[in-house]
Amino acid sequence: MHAFRTLSIYLGLAMAAVCLVFSPGQAQGPSPWGQWKLLAVYDTDLAAGVIARVRFDVAGRLHGRGGCNRFSGTYATDANTLTIETMASTRMACADVAAMEVEGQFFKAMNAARSFRQVHTDLYLFDDAGNEIARFRQMDAD
Repeated sequence: MHAFRTLSIYLGLAMAAVCLVFSPGQAQGPSPWGQWKLLAVYDTDLAAGVIARVRFDVAGRLHGRGGCNRFSGTYATDANTLTIETMASTRMACADVAAMEVEGQFFKAMNAARSFRQVHTDLYLFDDAGNEIARFRQMDAD
């Protein structure tokens, strides 16, 4: 009887662990989760001093800074596909012309993103033709 009770406890714990790992609300497979610093957009490296970043959270929300303005939105992933569903930003003028240009290209790339790939500490976004349109590095990787 003691062995049966012990086995029942172990089976219960194993089933609970499986439910936690594979709960329906959590995405499985690759994901862009985390905070990323933009390194290049449309084959152009960022100018010195220009800082653009994005954070993808596990709930499907994103937010960050485009160079001058803050933005937020939602996203969805399925395997390596990425869809930025809605994006809104503040509309402040910026004295730094280079930052404004980066921001325009960054927002354009975010809206054009259709897939992603993470290689070590770098995240790459691709358009629908498979062209690399943005490259990021994890913020805590430097």
